[in-house]
Amino acid sequence: MRPVERGPAPTDELGQPLEFTEYSDAKESLVECLGGYCSYCGMRLDTSAHVEHVRPKSRHAKLRLAWDNFLLACVHCNSTKSAEDIDLERYCWPDSANPMLLLEYGPGAMVRPMPQLGPEDHDRATRTLDLVGLDRVPAADRPPSPKDRRWLMRDQAWGKAQRALARLRRADSVELREQIIETAVCDGYWPVWYAAFAADPGLRRRFIQALRGTCQTCWDESGAPLERPRP
Repeated sequence: MRPVERGPAPTDELGQPLEFTEYSDAKESLVECLGGYCSYCGMRLDTSAHVEHVRPKSRHAKLRLAWDNFLLACVHCNSTKSAEDIDLERYCWPDSANPMLLLEYGPGAMVRPMPQLGPEDHDRATRTLDLVGLDRVPAADRPPSPKDRRWLMRDQAWGKAQRALARLRRADSVELREQIIETAVCDGYWPVWYAAFAADPGLRRRFIQALRGTCQTCWDESGAPLERPRP
C-alpha cells in the first residue's frame, strides 16, 4: 500500500476551492493528484475508478463531498471496505501513515504484516488487510474467479519484477533501468515493484519519485520506509 499525498483541495482558475456537486466529480482531480491507481491495492485504474470515502458517506453525510475524505479505489477494494463505521486510529491509511512499515509483499502474491512487529502494530496491519481484503487468496479447490483479480495481477507483477531484476543483474544499463520504471508506472502494483528491488536503493528511489502522489517524506536516502511526519 503506497503512502500518498492528496494535497490541498483543488482550485479553479481564480484560485477558489472547487465545489463538487457530486463526489464523483472529484475523480479527475484525484487522478491528477494521486495518479490513476487504487489507493489500497495499487491496481492501475481505468474508467471504473471509484471515488472512495475514508469515512463512509452513508454514516458521515457532512463528509460526502469533503476532499480530505476522498481516495481512489478499484471496485474490489471499494466494495470490500463497505460502509462500516470504524475507528480510523486502529488502521493504517495511505494518506496519513506509511503502510510500507507494516505490510510485507513477496512471492506468490503475498501481502502480510511485517515480521517482528509489536502486538499493536501487528494488529493494526492485520485490520488494515482485512478491511479491503488485500490478503485474500483464491480457494484451493477451484480456479481463480474475477474476485481474485487483485491476487492474480499482484502475482503477475511479482513475476514481471523478478524477471526484470534477473535481466538487470545480467546486464545493468541506464536504458534497462528506465524501462523497469516505465513498466512499473504502466502496470501498477507499486508495492510489489518496490519490494522486489529491495537490494537496489537507486531503483527504489526512482520508484518513489516516479508515481504521482507518492509521499516523498516517507523514506530515507536509500529508499527505506520511515514513519510519516505528522502534519
